[in-house]
Amino acid sequence: MELEQEFELTPQKILEIIQRSPRAKQLVKGFIAEFKLEEVLFQLKKDGKIEDFNRIDKDSQPDFRVLFKRTEMTVECKNVMSGTIFSDGSPKVDFQRTRNARDDPTRRFYTVDDFDVLAACMHNQTGKWEFLFIRTRDLDRDIKYGDPYLRKSVKVRKEPPWENDLVKVLDAVNDEYRKLK
Repeated sequence: MELEQEFELTPQKILEIIQRSPRAKQLVKGFIAEFKLEEVLFQLKKDGKIEDFNRIDKDSQPDFRVLFKRTEMTVECKNVMSGTIFSDGSPKVDFQRTRNARDDPTRRFYTVDDFDVLAACMHNQTGKWEFLFIRTRDLDRDIKYGDPYLRKSVKVRKEPPWENDLVKVLDAVNDEYRKLK
């Protein structure tokens, strides 16, 4: 295997290193969540519910581009946090960019226009690789900076506008795009 050769370690040792480093484990979980979302998108394409999709895999870009009803949309995948919940029991997504800019305090914020759909992977709370989806436009804005900046801490709920069906959310985004035309 390439990683075994590159790292000069056995697969077992690589897994041990990931297991004993919380940061490495969290990073790997993020990529696994994206892989699991890719499986969801593949199934939706196979079932004819979306036309196509591709993984973007670039810094400061959403994770996926999806073609739905001849409209291109973007999806960002985030894990809910382990053990961290809001006072009402709702899971939380830490929702900020990793790079900080000293000259611009808003640089770590995502904005309404950065992507169309947030896919919150519930694995850290449920132990299952399942997702809840929401239109970015339905997320709360930051209290201090307001529109277009999204809150750095997102409350995930199993009620509308959150959905467990990505197609419903893509439909809502598509309706929004048609109204803008």
